[in-house]
Amino acid sequence: MSTVSAAGLNASGSNDTTYANIGDITILSSDTTTTGIDVNGASNNVFGGLGAINVSSGSDARGIDLGAAHNNSFSVIRSITVNAVGDVSAIFVGGSDNNNFARIGDISITTTGNAEAINVGGSTPTQIGDIGDITLTGDVVVAFNIGGSTQTTIGNVGDITLNADNYSYALHFGGSYNSQIGDINSITIDYGAALNLGGITDMVIGDIGSITVNDGNAIDMGGASDNTLGTIGSVTSTLGNGISLGGSTRNSFAGIGNIYVGLSSAVAMGGSSHNEIGFLGNIVALDGDGLSMGGATDNIIGTIGDVHVGAEYTAINLDGSQRNTLGNIGHISAGGTALGLAGATNNVVGNVASITVVDSHSGQAAIDLGGSQNNELGDIGDINYEGDNYVIDLGGSTGNSLGNLGDITTNHYKALNIGGTNNISIGNIDAITVTDTSVYDPANTAYALFFESSTNNSIGTIGAINLTSTHNSV
Repeated sequence: MSTVSAAGLNASGSNDTTYANIGDITILSSDTTTTGIDVNGASNNVFGGLGAINVSSGSDARGIDLGAAHNNSFSVIRSITVNAVGDVSAIFVGGSDNNNFARIGDISITTTGNAEAINVGGSTPTQIGDIGDITLTGDVVVAFNIGGSTQTTIGNVGDITLNADNYSYALHFGGSYNSQIGDINSITIDYGAALNLGGITDMVIGDIGSITVNDGNAIDMGGASDNTLGTIGSVTSTLGNGISLGGSTRNSFAGIGNIYVGLSSAVAMGGSSHNEIGFLGNIVALDGDGLSMGGATDNIIGTIGDVHVGAEYTAINLDGSQRNTLGNIGHISAGGTALGLAGATNNVVGNVASITVVDSHSGQAAIDLGGSQNNELGDIGDINYEGDNYVIDLGGSTGNSLGNLGDITTNHYKALNIGGTNNISIGNIDAITVTDTSVYDPANTAYALFFESSTNNSIGTIGAINLTSTHNSV
């Protein structure tokens, strides 16, 4: 039984060699560190077309090893398949420079150790053409490890499927910059992070068909800057986090489709600045905010579809934020606040189709502008509120404007709070209906409009006001 390393083609340390087309390479090794093609430390070699590379090892394994290699080029590689019990890299380019791959077919790894499809960590620059499907099974699995690399270029990629006992990353770009990857058909992960882009700069990523994460993070771009992403068709994170842009700056997304998140905010942008998202589809966040932008500044988001959040959470959270712009929004349904702009300044929000707040009994208004300044909201359709606060709370705010409002209906005793405000402008209101059956504040008076201590405010035409109280004065 061999106990030394084995390689199908050993070009380690070789220079200035041209290899014609090579057929399939198959290696079976029981307890040996095994490599399909070993080009470690080599330079200026040219490889023609390669067939299927099949490696089975009882230890660590690599499909192609280009560690510390220079100026090597590969034509088409049909496929790479590795089965091992140790750590595996299908293609290892770590620490090398100026290596090129024209095209790579499907990559499949099954191991009890760690698995990486492409490792170009610390390399500069590396060019890889289109890649087929990537399927990895192991302890810690990474489809693309580009951490610390510069000027890495990767073409389009097929379906990425990761199955990890411990953790997984589809794209791990931590600390890298000035690199790009083309379109990706889909990313499916059981446990881990689809896009781990925290702290990266100057990255370009094409369109992604869909991202599905059972337990983990869909997209983590916390602290990242100056990155460009195409359209993402949909994002699903059943038991994990959605899209995190906290503290990031100057990143842009062409758009993101429907987002479903089970255990956190769907899109978290707290403290971020100067990011742009072309559009957001429908958003569902069962245990977190829909769009969380508390403390964010100067971000731009286009149209947003319907938004649904669970109990005590906020569908659109702009509390304490400044100078953000949001486009039109579809229907908002929330167990807490629909639009939160408490303490916010100079934000612009487009039209909202309608709002439904159900069973909000934690002191949350449907629309909270308390203490805010100079925010602009467009037209809002019908608002149906069931809870223990105002439907619209503008208390203590100045210079805010709201467009036309549809029918406002509440089961509580307070509809609009404009107390202590200055220079508030509200358009026409179709109707206000207060049917006070609340048991939370039975001693209070029912109000349709509460203006105490306010100055210089204006409201357009109100179609009708209907107040009914079972235990309060009106």
